[in-house]
Amino acid sequence: MNTALRPWAGESRAWAGVPVSRLEERARALEKTARQVDPEFLGGMAMVWDAFATAENVSPLGRLALRQDIVRRLAIRLRMQQESARWCDAVAAQPIHRPVFVVGLPRSGTTLLHRLLADAPALRAPRLYELNDPRPRGTDEARRIRRAHRIAQTTHALAPAMRAMHPLDARSPEECSFLLPHGLFHHTRVRVPGYLRWLESRDFTEDYRYFGRQLRFMDTGTPSRWVVKCPSHLWALEAIFSACPDATVVWVHRNPQTTLPSWCSLTETTMGLHTDRVDLALLGQDWLRIWSQATARATAARQEADPERFIDVSYRDLVTDPAGTAAQVLARLGMDHRPHVPARDRRTPDHLYTLERYGLDSASVHRAFADYLASTGDAAD
Repeated sequence: MNTALRPWAGESRAWAGVPVSRLEERARALEKTARQVDPEFLGGMAMVWDAFATAENVSPLGRLALRQDIVRRLAIRLRMQQESARWCDAVAAQPIHRPVFVVGLPRSGTTLLHRLLADAPALRAPRLYELNDPRPRGTDEARRIRRAHRIAQTTHALAPAMRAMHPLDARSPEECSFLLPHGLFHHTRVRVPGYLRWLESRDFTEDYRYFGRQLRFMDTGTPSRWVVKCPSHLWALEAIFSACPDATVVWVHRNPQTTLPSWCSLTETTMGLHTDRVDLALLGQDWLRIWSQATARATAARQEADPERFIDVSYRDLVTDPAGTAAQVLARLGMDHRPHVPARDRRTPDHLYTLERYGLDSASVHRAFADYLASTGDAAD
């Protein structure tokens, strides 16, 4: 696929001189508006775009996908600016109502728990088709579902391993990285160390306020109680509590000796779609540092917060009794519901991974996560 796209997409540096304002023009055409993206948001997207454009080994398919993603985010921002102009200041500033954030190291069972909690009638989880193209509920749903279905089909065709690691479905709950402008997820496609350094000192509060505005935009009638999930939330718990004062955090714990190589395997696949070559040892070192820092940041934020805002879940309990564990979480949230657990598709291949493939070993992982492991006791076993 990358070979076929290369003549059309140009050589690896041909896109480096394209300013983000060109992508904004495309977004304005898609939204049919003369409005301009506000300078602060546009500047943030320029930071992402410049990081992508100067990254090494970006493939033609990667350039096409990354460009489309920035255009999509700019188009949604224009849509939200148009909608915000119709709201009074009080409505625009109102946080989402008692949201539930499912967090944890990636590959710790957060997707399973998120989808089980979404089965509760009193909770609403954003579906892939809604996240890819957020609009008020009921608006142009058939077209949006078809588009998200094509995204899922294309992803599975280009990276069949995704079916075992993180299968996509247009109508299923999905990670909310689609709605957040900034986060660790940008680093899963292309290695962007300069952007990561910028993230480390970023205050994410306004990002989460914007996230909440998009969720309210997707509501109609009575506001929903949202349940959302993304590994990047670990990096920004302090900002989440600032933007969503009545949020509850459900933290799933699993030993990083298992989660880290599984995550590296998933990231190897996503980077393989966007780059010509993946340095596996560098990938392992990057994510060992990133996720150990994320757990440290989350633990520090937790120590400053009300303990009642947290619900801890053991991965071991979750996989042993998915429905029962989810029902216990729902009970803590004030809901009496036992979710349905869908049968596992036996056609799905096993996902195999090792620390050694990514230049890691058990001792280095234990050192990096020693404080987190000590704080969770046997919950992360």
